[in-house]
Amino acid sequence: MLLLAAVLFCCSAMPVSAKNSSASKPASTRNDADGDGVKDKRDKCANTPKGVAVSADGCPLDGDKDGVPDYQDKCPRYAGTTAMFGCPDKDKDGVADNVDV
Repeated sequence: MLLLAAVLFCCSAMPVSAKNSSASKPASTRNDADGDGVKDKRDKCANTPKGVAVSADGCPLDGDKDGVPDYQDKCPRYAGTTAMFGCPDKDKDGVADNVDV
């Protein structure tokens, strides 16, 4: 009984940090709101979805440089258009080359 009273007294005196305070976040996510590994101060794409590979400036990778990030690009190895979800349309018929017959 005495032990229980000591534990209760001890624990009730300990400060409780706020659930969402920066003190409760791991050091790697402080000042990195989207959790991409790039500090907010340098992050040019502040709301990158979780798990998306990013460049040094915090923007999603775009290997073929067509303006469609690789994670959304249906043809990530070939430069295409945003209208074709990153796929090319060489004959400009409105059908992406990867499905054009």
